[in-house]
Amino acid sequence: MDNMLKALKSNKGNGYAARLMDLCEVHELPVSITDFLTRVYEDFPKPAPVAQPGDERVEEEDVEDLVGDL
Repeated sequence: MDNMLKALKSNKGNGYAARLMDLCEVHELPVSITDFLTRVYEDFPKPAPVAQPGDERVEEEDVEDLVGDL
């Protein structure tokens, strides 16, 4: 425990804690962390994927409306 605290303190601010948590299984994390993350994900749900340009098929009439008469 002491070595872990020393490592976390000496690497504060460079993402070491996140990398350490990433190595753990959910059941290995403290309840305080899992409760906090559960609340964050409830308050800020993952957004739906955004369609990339060109993913949606455009009807020919819509193209004319956008471009105008050629």
